[in-house]
Amino acid sequence: MSELARATTVRTQPVSAAEQEALGEPLLRVRDLRIEYAGSGFTLELESLTLRRGERIALLGPSGSGKTTLLRAIKGLVPAQRGEVALLGAAGPVLDPEERNKQIALIYQQFSLVGRLTVYENVLAGCLGRLPVWRSALGLMPARERSAAVGAVLELGLEEQLLSRADRISGGQQQRVAIARAIVQHARVVLADEPIASLDPETGAQVMDSLLQAAALHGQGLVMTFHDPEAARLYANRVIGLRDGRVLFDAPTADMDSTMLARLYRGEAS
Repeated sequence: MSELARATTVRTQPVSAAEQEALGEPLLRVRDLRIEYAGSGFTLELESLTLRRGERIALLGPSGSGKTTLLRAIKGLVPAQRGEVALLGAAGPVLDPEERNKQIALIYQQFSLVGRLTVYENVLAGCLGRLPVWRSALGLMPARERSAAVGAVLELGLEEQLLSRADRISGGQQQRVAIARAIVQHARVVLADEPIASLDPETGAQVMDSLLQAAALHGQGLVMTFHDPEAARLYANRVIGLRDGRVLFDAPTADMDSTMLARLYRGEAS
């Protein structure tokens, strides 16, 4: 058993067909996506992807396979030459980029916090997308938003770091600050790019425990990138294998086997 498996407190059970059907309503749909990087020769193509409430998708594959590009395209940070990314709701698909940006949170591998600001201030920044510009410019945050920020800090077990500068806390604490910010954002979809790659196994397990618990409590869908198949098995209930910008497989995590991984990482024929 690896260090990661020994350290983790999360136990992900295989997902049956009945459990898959019991997942919540669809939150996100990606269709016919194509992204080309001029001059690099790299192209990402994805025919279809739907994320449901309560679903935890792992994007798995070697470096350069397109995992981060796909996350950034879903968030709207990378322009697509073709395709559609839409939030899904009772009123139908929402294609507006601004609304999509509000409802989709991206947690970066390097946390993307403002080091000179406190933990509280970094978490409070999650609400800026839904406030008038003049309020944020003047620092006039409504009481409900300040209360929500404090609540998220407490939920993530960071009460002792509430007024600490973000650059003076540990890496694991910084990643939990990023999760708390996603909670305050009221994101329906959370994207996490290699959320534990820069952390030791024990801290990484604690961070993933916090991420999965927060997503379950707030009814969010998760899309995460990993290099390590074991992390995908531990933390996701669905895995999408990407190689050279193409989807090799999309299956319940419990169905991922050595043959699939050999194709993914070594390019071996099935």
